[in-house]
Amino acid sequence: MAPLRATRLGQVGTWLGHEALWSVDVFTRMFATVVVLRTVSQLVTTWWFPQGVWDASPTLVRGFGGVSVEDDEEEDADGDVEAHDSEEFVMTADGERFYRHSTRHQGQYWPCPIVSRDPCRECAWFAQDLDRRPRCAAVVKLALRHHERYRHFTLEEIRVLIEQGRPGVFV
Repeated sequence: MAPLRATRLGQVGTWLGHEALWSVDVFTRMFATVVVLRTVSQLVTTWWFPQGVWDASPTLVRGFGGVSVEDDEEEDADGDVEAHDSEEFVMTADGERFYRHSTRHQGQYWPCPIVSRDPCRECAWFAQDLDRRPRCAAVVKLALRHHERYRHFTLEEIRVLIEQGRPGVFV
């Protein structure tokens, strides 16, 4: 307690002033650093690596182990395949791996993003909207993977929303 008794009120005020200025200095530097890093990050992502380029490029690796997958199996010779190309891995969601390709098997309305050979009407993710048009929750999930609101929806939630006729983004 002796050092406290020996200090004068003017010294305490000076000390508090120095500490306050130091705190303001540290917080100002931290704020400036965060602003600069966020600005550089936004400039890099929007100018040099826009989302459209990322989606359009088949050579960019997406996710962990996201390389193009070649189909090793030969297709049936009875003509049940409309087109065939290599499958490009896009994402993983709800325990399913989604691919971009153009192969359509017999009974499929569109290329299956989960690479199923079954007809669409037998798939768990098949749904009909209120106008009785065929829809696929997996195709919608793949299309909405960057959508701000719907990207976190599960396949089951998307299938139910399609069947209920909402939201309009699925139609």
